[in-house]
Amino acid sequence: MSGTISSLGLGSSIDLQGTLDSLREIDQEVITAKEAKVSAYETQLSEFTVVQGKLLDMKGYALELSLESTFISRDATVSDASVLTLATSDGAAVQDTQVTVTALAARSSWIADGVAGQTTVVYDAESDESTTFSYQLGETTVTLAVAGGTTLMELAELINNDASNPGVTASLVNNGDADNPYQLVLQADETGEDNRISLLTQLSALALTEKTGADGASLNARFSVDGIDYQRQSNTITDIIPSVQFTLQGTGASTISVSNDEEKIKELITNLVTAYNDILTEISANSGYDTDTEELGILASTGFDDLPSSMQNLMNTFIQAGSDSPVTSIFDLGLSYESDGTITIDDDTLTTMLEENFADLAAFFNGDDDSDITGFADKVSDFLRNAATEDSGIYASETSLVQQRIDSLEEQIEKDTERLDKKYEILTKQYVELDSYLSEMTSMSDYLTQTFAAITGSSD
Repeated sequence: MSGTISSLGLGSSIDLQGTLDSLREIDQEVITAKEAKVSAYETQLSEFTVVQGKLLDMKGYALELSLESTFISRDATVSDASVLTLATSDGAAVQDTQVTVTALAARSSWIADGVAGQTTVVYDAESDESTTFSYQLGETTVTLAVAGGTTLMELAELINNDASNPGVTASLVNNGDADNPYQLVLQADETGEDNRISLLTQLSALALTEKTGADGASLNARFSVDGIDYQRQSNTITDIIPSVQFTLQGTGASTISVSNDEEKIKELITNLVTAYNDILTEISANSGYDTDTEELGILASTGFDDLPSSMQNLMNTFIQAGSDSPVTSIFDLGLSYESDGTITIDDDTLTTMLEENFADLAAFFNGDDDSDITGFADKVSDFLRNAATEDSGIYASETSLVQQRIDSLEEQIEKDTERLDKKYEILTKQYVELDSYLSEMTSMSDYLTQTFAAITGSSD
């Protein structure tokens, strides 16, 4: 009579499944509330990361300002780049230097008379006979055995492939002559008198003539720096102006002007202040009371809430890096507070301080190790490193605390869910039995009703 119930409530025609779902929905509210807290905490962690990123941005600018190398960066120019170009100048003294170039360093070269083709034989003799071709580069002498029947191209290859070649390259050029266009050229790989080529023995059928350096012409660069004459083997000059490397490009005069890279320092200070303002703005926007939502910001009642006050005290740091230094505070550079705690910069004041007190400004940021004075930039960098690193400070402690809360809630949610699952597994079985029982009672009621009706009908 009972049959098989495939859907809860089908047997009894009562919405038992809906009743179970409603009961579970009520019990689920506790878990849902905890899940909402987890979501809020995860949002808070995301905001912590945003603030951490801004702290690290400011720390990066402070770190760069704390390096002495930042303040030895130089802005160097030349008045005529066709005469010389600059390679490096960091650490150089601020100066203007006059350079006059008389001659560039050159590579020694020799050139042969033209022949008809690249395969023209330059030593015509029996194959078992040979002669010598020898030359000297600097202090090194090279002697090559040239076999009979050697062509112009083969002679070039013989010179280039020689294991004892000290730095000479042989090449073939086509000068465009109608009858004898091909010429062998020997050229030193490096410039200067130390790399002069001298031919000791030549082939009788291939006469070479000295080209660059002929008639004793010097192969060295010749120039003057502030009126003092110099010669160098190379056109790249590294040993005359301390910390300045320049390369000669042509004859003539040019002035090397080396100055402090004030724009770089100005940009770093501006970026530091901008990063500071970004931090304050971010914390302020997320820690106050929102009248619309009637809730406190996500950073309220956290360690970040007090960070603006600590950072303002940091920015007010007084540092006396020199007895008569006009720079003892970052606000001496043209900075000032606004009513909301952010900082603005007077560009004219900052520019003037950079132009007139660059060394004092550098000492303020870098400090003085000899006098055991920590620079402003180091103080800022250390503070921000402590505040923003993963293992200590505000970010680490607040992140750890919130993560512990998340872990605890997720553990509770897991246990609550397991408990509800078990509870409603039991309730479902009970409701199935109830549904089956009610189904049987309904069937019996229907049976009895039909029976009574049949008896009543027969008695009439």
